[in-house]
Amino acid sequence: MNADSRSLHPDHLADLRKSGLTDETIAAMGVYSVPPADIARLLGWNPQQVQSALAFPYPGTAGFVRLKVFPPHQDQRRHTVKS
Repeated sequence: MNADSRSLHPDHLADLRKSGLTDETIAAMGVYSVPPADIARLLGWNPQQVQSALAFPYPGTAGFVRLKVFPPHQDQRRHTVKS
């Protein structure tokens, strides 16, 4: 998937820009919005409240990605869980 700012979900782009990242940096990172049908497969579980996910690929790791889910997932104790 092309990682330019036009291919990102609007919430994901806003979150990255809020962190101070430029469009050039965002594109160089290779981040991308995960299609909704792929979220549970990539997470390995299916949190019902997750509406979208932003993938941060790790170069040289044969497809390994970290995901940031939107809205943030909370466990039973209301702690935010990172994926």
